[in-house]
This record gives sequence, C-alpha cells and structure tokens, in this order.
Amino acid sequence: MKVGMKKIVLILCAALLCSFASAAGKSSKKKAEPVYDMESANVMDANWEQYFNTGDEQYLDNIIAYVDTEDLLMTEINKKAGKLIKDEKFVQAMKNLGAEVSGKKFVIGFALEPMVGFLVQDENFAQDIRYIYSYFPQELFIRGVMKNTAFWSLTSNAEQHQEINIALQKRIPYMDEKLQNTFSMSMTFEDWIGLVKSDTGAAEFSNTKIQIIPVLVNDLDKTINDWNTLKPEEMPKITSTSEVNIKKGNDIIAPFITFFVKGKCDFPLYYDCELIDPKGEKSDFNATKLNFASQEPSNKNYIYSVQQNCGWKFDNTDPVGKYLVKITVYSEKQVIAIFEMTFSLKK
Repeated sequence: MKVGMKKIVLILCAALLCSFASAAGKSSKKKAEPVYDMESANVMDANWEQYFNTGDEQYLDNIIAYVDTEDLLMTEINKKAGKLIKDEKFVQAMKNLGAEVSGKKFVIGFALEPMVGFLVQDENFAQDIRYIYSYFPQELFIRGVMKNTAFWSLTSNAEQHQEINIALQKRIPYMDEKLQNTFSMSMTFEDWIGLVKSDTGAAEFSNTKIQIIPVLVNDLDKTINDWNTLKPEEMPKITSTSEVNIKKGNDIIAPFITFFVKGKCDFPLYYDCELIDPKGEKSDFNATKLNFASQEPSNKNYIYSVQQNCGWKFDNTDPVGKYLVKITVYSEKQVIAIFEMTFSLKK
C-alpha cells in the first residue's frame, strides 16, 4: 500500500500480511561468562563448530562474550596513570597507538584490548605494546590475546559468511561505543547502524537513504481496513498505543511499519520482530526475516507500508508489566536500524 506524501502523519502505518502468535511459552538463555586462559581458543573453536552445525546464534553470542567485556587494559593503565605519565617511553608508546593524555588519564577512541594480538604482530607497534604490558601481570596479556582471537574470528567469519555479518551487526549497537569503533575499523558499514528507543508506541529513524516509522497498535483489522480503503484526499486517523489491557478487551499488540525511500537503498529489505517480557525473557514466538520490501518502490513520492507484519495475542496467563518489542530492519548486507518499543500489559 502506498500513500501520497502530503497525506501522511508520523503515526500512520499498515501491513499487507499479518501473522499472530501467543505471548506464552517464553524462554531465555543466559549470556556465557568468558574465561581468559590458554584454553579459551579451544572453547571458541568448539562454539564455532556448534554454530555451523546448528545455526543457533547462542554459540555466536558465546564468542561475542569474549570481546564484549570491559577494556581491562585501559582500566589498569589509568589506575596507574599517575605513575605511568612520568614514564616518557610509556607515554610515547601510548601516543603511537593513538592515545592522548587528558588531565591525569590516558584516552583512546577505540577498545584497545581486542587489537592486542594484531598490534603485537605489527612491527610498527610490537615494541610499544610489549612495553605497555611490561607494567602488568602476564594474565592481562593473555586476556588481550584471547580477546583479540575472538575479535579476529568474528570479523574474519563475517567477511566470509553474510549471516554472521548481519548477526554481528545486530549486536554491535549494544556494545560500548569504543568497542563499536573497534569493529567499524575492521568491518565496512555504508551507514552507521541506528538504535532508536521509544515508550510512546511510535518511533522514527531516518538517514540519507530511508525513513522508517514503526507504530504499535491494538486493532489490527481496523488498521488494515482503514489503510487499504483510504482515499488520496483523506487523512488517516490511526494512532499508536503503549498499552495492552485485557480487561478492556485489548489483547493484541502489533507493530506496523511505513517507510519512505529518500535515496539509493539495497533491496530486498527484511526485518525481525521480537517480544521480551517483563522478566527479560524472549518469547518463543518471534518472527525473523519478515518481508519488509521485496524491491525498490517504483515511485519515491509515496510512503509505503511493509509487506508482512507480526503481532502477539495475550491472555490472563501472561505476566503484567512492561514488555519490549524489538524490531531490526536490514538488507542482505547491512543492518539499517534497530527499534526498541515498550508497552504495558494490564489485566
């Protein structure tokens, strides 16, 4: 469905195909805590083997967990910064790696630990990184090498396997900003991945190529009917919601998405739709790789609705509280935006 640009307001949306799932039957998997020792590489290899055998992204998360931790090297450096700043050789070594001295702290724009293995093998930086580590116990160096091993395995496999590339991109916006910068040094993104959070039932993301507007609604049938029967001169009156109230007869929540193409985009586009309950547990009934748009719209003067939609139906067995709907929009090459939209369930 397409609608003229002059007849659209922020909260409008629609869908051509809709699917529902019960909100019950939720499960969660705890993130593995990494251990950095000489056996870590074998553990990572085992996780890669299980991932390729099963396709279960939990094994991928187990590997990411080795990278997505505190940059302990920089933490330890700054604990001793008062002493280290007096060592001109140490200061120069840090500057050679791209760090600066600000006040009584060393500041660097990326996560240093995941790069240790690369730096120690680079003749331009090997002497510097070894001198830096000479101030600390060997266990810290082993941690850096193992973290670099995980980082290298993730980025190298992402180059070879598009599904790993997309899965990794989906997780990068949740990492520390400096770690995001570290990944961007090794992975090519045409645009920075957007992360949008909203508790109003409506959200918006826009870059130079596309504008995306998801809206949460309770009445699916009416929304579709209003959209599909809309005349060009009429203004749609579809409003967002941030509540499911079973007592009032509202037992459905569904995200509807419209988009406007502003520039050259990669098509087809897909999206994942996940539901997370008040305890942080993910629903078993989530939709992946829904059809957002199969091809580039023929007329860029229109706002279009997505081709598929996902929703959830609730009952009295579902826990009350705040829920999260997570929507991830992506092409075959890159994640475009991630939306986190909250709503409350009441009975």
